[in-house]
Amino acid sequence: MCFSANASFTASGVLAVIGTASIAKTKTKRGLMYAAVPLLFAVQQLIEGFEWLTPKPSALSMSLAYGFLFFAVILWPVYVPIAVYLIEPEQKKKRIIAPFTILGAVVSLFAAVNFIVNPVSAIATLCCHINYVFNLPLKYEVGAAYVIATCGSMLCSSRYWIRTFGVVALIALGIAYFYAAFAYVSVWCYFAAILSTMVLIQMNSQRHKNPLWWI
Repeated sequence: MCFSANASFTASGVLAVIGTASIAKTKTKRGLMYAAVPLLFAVQQLIEGFEWLTPKPSALSMSLAYGFLFFAVILWPVYVPIAVYLIEPEQKKKRIIAPFTILGAVVSLFAAVNFIVNPVSAIATLCCHINYVFNLPLKYEVGAAYVIATCGSMLCSSRYWIRTFGVVALIALGIAYFYAAFAYVSVWCYFAAILSTMVLIQMNSQRHKNPLWWI
């Protein structure tokens, strides 16, 4: 994440515990993808923690940058809408969410091809951030599609905590871009990682049949 290696490793450890607990509380296989979100964020933050400690430029730093960007730019835009779709109980809502999975897949494929063609790198800035440098054509259009696929799919969910996750993630995006536009990928991913604790709240409310969990 941004800030420091210690902050990344701490976030990774906490998210690993939360992700494991979320998976343990999952009642159905269809909810496993969503329950695993904090655990995947834990891996992503672990990668960035090592990125902080790696000399730059170097082959190892580039490899870690590719690893981080795989999660940040390739995995999440397709993973999130699919996870939300699978856990959604209402067929009407599922039909609304389905197009987001297609949009997310297009974004992921476009980013993957560009990362294969164009090298990426990571730069540790003086103000405690990591700036991932990569060439992505139509970056504003792709960025908008990314946000629509991820946050949009969550906002369409019938489940209260998933919708809340989507709303707060959008707010976090605005803060990250305003706070550090040059490193917003790293900053927003950190915020989203912390916000993924709401996954455990969702799973816990389902498990205990909280009458408000579906709101």
